[in-house]
Amino acid sequence: MISLKKAHIYTRKSVAILLLTLGLLWLLVACDQSNNNQNNTQTAAPGATIAQTDSSPTSGVSQTDSYPAPGVSQTDSYPAPSQGVASNNGQAYPAVTDLPIATDKPRFQFANELTAGMTTLEGSAPPNLSLAVIDITFNGVVLGQGGSDNEGRFAISVTPLPEGHRVGIGLATLEEGKTYEQSVEELFPYRGDNFMNIPNVGVYFETAMVQP
Repeated sequence: MISLKKAHIYTRKSVAILLLTLGLLWLLVACDQSNNNQNNTQTAAPGATIAQTDSSPTSGVSQTDSYPAPGVSQTDSYPAPSQGVASNNGQAYPAVTDLPIATDKPRFQFANELTAGMTTLEGSAPPNLSLAVIDITFNGVVLGQGGSDNEGRFAISVTPLPEGHRVGIGLATLEEGKTYEQSVEELFPYRGDNFMNIPNVGVYFETAMVQP
């Protein structure tokens, strides 16, 4: 009887040890799966972050980056003229034709060679026009405004001319009742020898390079 009781006790202990071992194994498996899931989640997050912050040129550059668009230099295009100067306002420019130079009114011309540091520009234009002297090279900055008199002469005060820049004469204001296109067509026959029509910017009836 004593031996049988001992056998039962040993059997219960063995079962208890087996159950405990199985329980420990189950806990280990559960912990391992939890760690794997956590690792998978952590490895996915940096990928998304890298996609958003990658500074590689091929992965999309933020609009605030200071890099210019490929193939475009800062001098390739000109902005619209400053406010207060007549522009086309989105209208189509008139076609440039080979109209002969008109002689019934003074032409657009500078009286002298433009040199660096000059502060007054003299020349001629059709009478009674509102004129603007514009630095074409340096972002269309207006250097000065004035007008031609009854005889077509003008003397316009300007900021000191910068060497190597191209300067042009354009319209400062339009005659009442006329569009920019109409004004250009009317004045085109009186253009100077260095007339320039710059798309999306403006028409300059005479231009010249500023010499040293």
